[in-house]
Amino acid sequence: MMFVADSGPLISFARANRLAIMRDVVGALWIPDAVYHEVVIVGAGMPGAEEVSREDWIKRRALTRPPTALHLPGTLGEGEREAIALAHELSAVLIVDDADARDAALRLQMPVLGSLGLLREGKLRGIIPAVKPHLDALRQHEFRLSSLLYQTFLEAMNEA
Repeated sequence: MMFVADSGPLISFARANRLAIMRDVVGALWIPDAVYHEVVIVGAGMPGAEEVSREDWIKRRALTRPPTALHLPGTLGEGEREAIALAHELSAVLIVDDADARDAALRLQMPVLGSLGLLREGKLRGIIPAVKPHLDALRQHEFRLSSLLYQTFLEAMNEA
């Protein structure tokens, strides 16, 4: 299975020093040029920039068709549009947290995984023993999550 990520989850996991979890769950991660540009060029010196530019498990790939062919909402950012388009081209799982981007991908019948799903997969595969410490680390580093979703997710993971 192939995975394509938008910049949001990459940056969130990098801020919390949890990219190793993402790597262990997905193996290889593909990112489009716009996500590379957003994380490495625009975000130079910020969490994730160095890792995305040097880690060999994160692979940059240009699109073969423009995202406009998918008629994506104009409200999405360039990175989100390119990530959706690349995941569509590769028949890959899209890793994205933005609700509008998730909705657009789901309308295209694409499999979608968010940051919580990555943590869930990490626990289910035995990569991490519990999600709570990692979820708390993400929240301490600007990952936005409602208290209700936080509690519901921990309950679903038997960690409430």
